[in-house]
Amino acid sequence: MKSGAPESTDSYQVLKSDGMSVWVPEYLGFDEDTVSIDLQGFLWMVNLVVTSAYVEETSGCGGCTGCH
Repeated sequence: MKSGAPESTDSYQVLKSDGMSVWVPEYLGFDEDTVSIDLQGFLWMVNLVVTSAYVEETSGCGGCTGCH
């Protein structure tokens, strides 16, 4: 991972706003086309969590359809 970008950007799109970039897989959709991000943490650890993503039943995760 270089500067937050995935090793291969072929199946990713970069979303930029206010000096921040988020790389997301192209198969992900978002409620109202908005990426909502929340910081969740415990003690010294903080995780960046996308709260508005959904996976369409026909797309699978990165092309995988095993659980859909």
